[in-house]
Amino acid sequence: MTGGSVARRYAKALIELAAKGDRVDAVGEEIGQTAGLFESSADLRNLMFSPGIVKEVKRGILRELLARASASDLSGRFLQLLLEKDRLRYIAPISAMYRELADALNNRIRAQVRSAFALSDEEETALRNQLSAATGKEVVLEVETDTTLLGGLKARVGSATWDGSVRNHLESLRERLAGRS
Repeated sequence: MTGGSVARRYAKALIELAAKGDRVDAVGEEIGQTAGLFESSADLRNLMFSPGIVKEVKRGILRELLARASASDLSGRFLQLLLEKDRLRYIAPISAMYRELADALNNRIRAQVRSAFALSDEEETALRNQLSAATGKEVVLEVETDTTLLGGLKARVGSATWDGSVRNHLESLRERLAGRS
């Protein structure tokens, strides 16, 4: 079984359980935080993913992580299941797939926004409203500042891209002027 099919199967099972308790977003946040811990610590990954470390040691480490994170019972049991089934190494793709499924379930879509400058709260709200109107879904902005842009911003929502960068406007102007010559 490939990592993608493992991720889909486990994420789908978890979201079904979380939906029964009306905790889809809360469980997603907990699983995402755990995936982030593994992502940020090579030592933790090496310890928890190593077949040479006995499971009892791994169980103890996982219990400590869950206690420190104040994880819900559902998230804790899920992570323990992944450990027992030797699937904990798939936590990052499971988390990503869970987020996709949660977004679809809640009629949400994520927009990756690159801006030349940090956006104010009002600008983010206006952009979110415009993208929501265009997509018909609740938009979650993932904004990053990109100093390579001269000005303006670029937004990608699914397969659609809106390029409102100064560079794009200048390129369009150049093409129009060149067409008139």
